Amino acid sequence: MIQLGMVVALQIYILQMFERIFFIGKAFKSLFSAITESAEMIEILDTPHEIQDKADAIDLSVSMGAISFEKL
Repeated sequence: MIQLGMVVALQIYILQMFERIFFIGKAFKSLFSAITESAEMIEILDTPHEIQDKADAIDLSVSMGAISFEKL
């Protein structure tokens, strides 16, 4: 004959097991979401720029730079 304590213990174990499975499912969902977002970012970063330098353009070198706001 099964005692009440055994039934309660079994229910607690089952609930804990489902909680762990739920947590694993959330972790996989988060992982796949991150993979999808990183794939989108890689696609964006791999897109070539629309504006290209001329073939004979010289490299820009700035030794000192400043921004000035005048007559605003």
